[in-house]
Amino acid sequence: MPAWAGRTSGLSHLQGGGGNLRWLAGYRHPRNQGPPGLRAALTEAFAVPRPLADGAAVVGDPLQVLPAVYHALWCGHLMVPLEEPL
Repeated sequence: MPAWAGRTSGLSHLQGGGGNLRWLAGYRHPRNQGPPGLRAALTEAFAVPRPLADGAAVVGDPLQVLPAVYHALWCGHLMVPLEEPL
């Protein structure tokens, strides 16, 4: 599982991701960003590289947090090497 790190960037990190790019595109709608404060919590949780499941669990219930993680990746608020499976 890849280590995730929180960084601010543009959409350039999404190029060349193949299936990952298609997966993340499904979370591009703002409804997936979650409630106010969730993005800040995600940025803090992923300030150091860690497995996706660990970071999501730190923030809250992974079933509620994961859509916000994928939305943050799409928007460039979080980054991950897209050559590896999400």
